[in-house]
Amino acid sequence: MYLGARRFAEYYVPAAALAGGLLLRDAGLPSWPRSLGRGLIPAALTLTIALQLRDDIPLITGPSPFTPSQWEAEGAWLRDHAAPGEMIYNASWDSFPFLVWHAPGLRYLTGLDPHYLKYGNPAKYEVWQRIQNTGPDEPQDPAPVIRDWFGARWVVVDRWMTGLAARLFRSPEAELVLQSPSGGLFRLRDRPGGALGAED
Repeated sequence: MYLGARRFAEYYVPAAALAGGLLLRDAGLPSWPRSLGRGLIPAALTLTIALQLRDDIPLITGPSPFTPSQWEAEGAWLRDHAAPGEMIYNASWDSFPFLVWHAPGLRYLTGLDPHYLKYGNPAKYEVWQRIQNTGPDEPQDPAPVIRDWFGARWVVVDRWMTGLAARLFRSPEAELVLQSPSGGLFRLRDRPGGALGAED
């Protein structure tokens, strides 16, 4: 869990240690002598920390990717072109803290945790998950799905979501209006009749 964590890694190690201890207890294995446990466990933890520091020190001492200028261009564009309170389809929650800082008067589909969407509307969450996994050769155009399911005409795509970005770039329903080192901002064409999809 620690190696694969993208956030909240500080509680994964204690959670894993506690769960591991409960599993060993319930497995009925013979207990270690207390003196062996006192020396072995701290040594194993020290070794694990030392090995992990090889990867962590360059991350700590290097430049942070989390800079105030992230998504600044997209936020400025949205402030100038989106209506107050309008829904923005941000494809990843990574962009949310920056977008809400640079353009606070809007609503964002993916806030700090996508599970809020899952619990609030499971059907929309499943659609969101399918859109997340869009490949560049996806036969179904995600643009009208985003517009009709989520009532959004603006889509913010992180730079690492190359499949979704490439598919939106090919869509006749979407127009790339801005590209930055953070990602891209697309505008979706209105549905015939001018109305966006219904929201609940």
